[in-house]
Amino acid sequence: MKNLLAPAFAALALAAAPSAQAFNPQPDPPGRWAMMGMVSVQTARLSVLALPVARAAGGTVSTRTSHACVVLMTFLDSAGVKLGEDTRVLTPGFAAFVDLKGSLLNLPGRTDRAQFRAEVTVQPTMPGFLPCEGVAATVEIFDDTGRTSLIVAHPQQR
Repeated sequence: MKNLLAPAFAALALAAAPSAQAFNPQPDPPGRWAMMGMVSVQTARLSVLALPVARAAGGTVSTRTSHACVVLMTFLDSAGVKLGEDTRVLTPGFAAFVDLKGSLLNLPGRTDRAQFRAEVTVQPTMPGFLPCEGVAATVEIFDDTGRTSLIVAHPQQR
């Protein structure tokens, strides 16, 4: 009888165990953030850095211009309408930014908030250039008075 119960309990335990699911380590889609808010006396700054290519034998960072990142930096409202954008060609180790001023969003009152999100898209490599090694981006929201600031970092993009 004992010999029959052991396999039955094992089968029951396996049937009751939660099924294994694969872990998907993929990052979020490139350059996408959740919604953020700002008032008319604030500015949002989206900054993008083209990552250095590699470290040379002496430990120095290579900034060869044969690698180029064509980067589209965009601010969108909650309906996906473009509030501002800029396209830049960045070589490794160089950065660019685009600002979105709250004062230009036609907010009725000083404390009314505008919802927005930022998006960074790495465009296809230009002919004659090596592929982009990736970019890193941040969004900073600061008071136009210069007194307070909030920075939202985003993981490296490939």
